[in-house]
Amino acid sequence: MRPLISVLIPVYQVERYLARCLDSVLAQTYPNLEICMVDDGSTDGSAQIGRRYGEQSAIPVSLTVAQHLGVSHARQRLLEQARGEYLFFLDSDDFLHPRTIETLYGLAVRHGADIVQCKMGHTGEDAMPPMDINNPDERVYPDREQVMVAFLSADSSLRVMLAGKLYRREMLQGIRFPVGRIHEDEAVMHCIMDRAEAVVTTDLPLYRYYTNPESITKGSFSHARYDALDANLDRIRYCHSQGYVFFAQMNCLYYCVNCLDLYRRTTLEISPADPHLPWLLEKYRAMAAYFISTGLPEPGLSQALRGWMEEPMVGELPSYFATVREYWHMGKGKLRAK
Repeated sequence: MRPLISVLIPVYQVERYLARCLDSVLAQTYPNLEICMVDDGSTDGSAQIGRRYGEQSAIPVSLTVAQHLGVSHARQRLLEQARGEYLFFLDSDDFLHPRTIETLYGLAVRHGADIVQCKMGHTGEDAMPPMDINNPDERVYPDREQVMVAFLSADSSLRVMLAGKLYRREMLQGIRFPVGRIHEDEAVMHCIMDRAEAVVTTDLPLYRYYTNPESITKGSFSHARYDALDANLDRIRYCHSQGYVFFAQMNCLYYCVNCLDLYRRTTLEISPADPHLPWLLEKYRAMAAYFISTGLPEPGLSQALRGWMEEPMVGELPSYFATVREYWHMGKGKLRAK
């Protein structure tokens, strides 16, 4: 018998979408699944829908109703409840191709992979596009060094999102999500990837990422977006602690870009007198000064970073991902400091 795979679904205010999500899991061709849901204090009919599926489904379906503490808390509870040898996170407004789990598990076995990622196809419809499942067009990262270079250098399709990946259970043991914060994927994915001895990606868009305007990460701008800075700092500290010094320093640029983006969005979408603006500018100035001091940025970028210390609203921001790829290929860094 093939191993049990747990599909883990955090639920919040998704009564319009949850049945579609669950139906897509129940339609999976992989024969040994369980569905675990944690409802994060929904006030709509989400919990009732989850209970109905638990009563009527042929495979094990569990639902835990928790107080509203955010998606990080829900995901932590799901990890505690899952019984599978492999784990797969699915957001409750998204859905899957019927052969998603079968395909990812097959790639995991074929390549001895700890993590297998499929492509996310963004959609505003229920329809599943045609695809050639028998040609997964996989890319293999066969050891830990290649995994981390691909992930940290942004020179691959490896995503920071937790969903859309099949994980061997050990990859997530002991992982702690930052309860009460969003951007929890960015806070932990570097730790998860650094455990993997092999990772596989497929370009098949098996995961259908639904454009739901009511989702917390897709809705209007708010101060909660500042959690991205804490996630950036988590990655900087982790990279330093593990000897990934070049990537720790490059993530300081990511922090700078996020500070400026948050400053601009706060000014334009909340208020030009928002009391957080001086705080954001102070954080930016300190990190930009440090990044410049590393000697990594090219002269043009250094000049731009200094300019934004005084005029944070002026000019186009650099792409962190393009810059880290460029600097890596220029030979400015190495994976680990010796």
